[in-house]
Amino acid sequence: TLFKEKGSPVTSVSCTVRGHAKNEVNEQSNRPGVSCNPLSQARQLIAEGVDFAIQVGLCLGHDILFTKEFSGDQTVFVVKDRRFAHSPLEGIPAAEQAFLTENTNKT
Repeated sequence: TLFKEKGSPVTSVSCTVRGHAKNEVNEQSNRPGVSCNPLSQARQLIAEGVDFAIQVGLCLGHDILFTKEFSGDQTVFVVKDRRFAHSPLEGIPAAEQAFLTENTNKT
C-alpha cells in the first residue's frame, strides 16, 4: 500500500472481530454470517498501540460507534453505502469517467 511504501505502519482489523452470529443478535434473522463489531475494532487497534486511524468502509452508524470508542486521532477516508453494494470505492472510477466526459464535451 501507499502507506507502507512511505514507511508508515499499517494495521487492519476486520469489521467482524469478536462479532456474534447474526441470529444471536437478532433471533428473527435468517441471514448467515457474523455481525460487525465496531467497538471491538476500536479496542483491538488501541490494544495494538495504534495512535492514528483512517476509517475505510465502515457503515454509517458503525463509524459513529468506532469514533466514540477509539482514543487516538482519526479521520474518515470513505463511508460504506448501498449504492455500490457496500463497495464505495467502486464508484470512484465511475465518477472520474463522468467528470472527464462532462468536461470534455464543454468545448
